[in-house]
Amino acid sequence: MYKYFNISNNFPDTNTNITNVSITDYNFDETTNNLTFSFSFDVAGVANDTGNDLTITGKVDTIVFEGINNIR
Repeated sequence: MYKYFNISNNFPDTNTNITNVSITDYNFDETTNNLTFSFSFDVAGVANDTGNDLTITGKVDTIVFEGINNIR
């Protein structure tokens, strides 16, 4: 069984509560469909339920099977 993620939330470019957005180490292997990248961004305390400033970081290492656009 395969797992998938549908990320549907976004932040407008004008949102000053989201800063330091970075996507690095992006790589896509067309032979294996392996996608890898790292990401990070900061969220001001006033823009999240914790009330604390957050730094969010992550690494993605996945196999892309198919892209499906406009799923609601």
